[in-house]
Amino acid sequence: MNPGEKLIKQLRLIKKIAGPEARLERIKSEIIDRWGSNPPDNIRQRVDYIEAKMPMGHARETATEIRATLAEVESLLLIDDAIRGRGQLAGASDGGKERAKKHGFKHRAEELQREVNDLHCKNRHLSYAQIQERVAITFNCSASTVKNYTKNPNKTG
Repeated sequence: MNPGEKLIKQLRLIKKIAGPEARLERIKSEIIDRWGSNPPDNIRQRVDYIEAKMPMGHARETATEIRATLAEVESLLLIDDAIRGRGQLAGASDGGKERAKKHGFKHRAEELQREVNDLHCKNRHLSYAQIQERVAITFNCSASTVKNYTKNPNKTG
């Protein structure tokens, strides 16, 4: 096989891989992975439309229509990814709030601050970081939790 024939074969392979048929198959497999046999109606209608037009896809107008609809379905799938990402962030935020309720340091903030102030009065040579570490041991939490719910007694205002 000469280099020209090899190039033509590679171009045909690329066209076949990136052609409408291959794109449709990739979209269908992604839809099945996400929703099984029950995709949203707007996506199902567009895929059905593409499948109906595919055998007639040799006409220039139909091929353009198919490519445009394929691009539309691909963008809908990307939008769905963005929405799922937003949902994941909302879930993570809700989880953080639940965790905060469980450990309940917000309602114990005054108690933490009182302990910080007492320790500071007894040991003025300690830095705020050292005070945080000791209070964290007393309350069985991390030093960053003490830092988040208290103020440095050395600073006024």
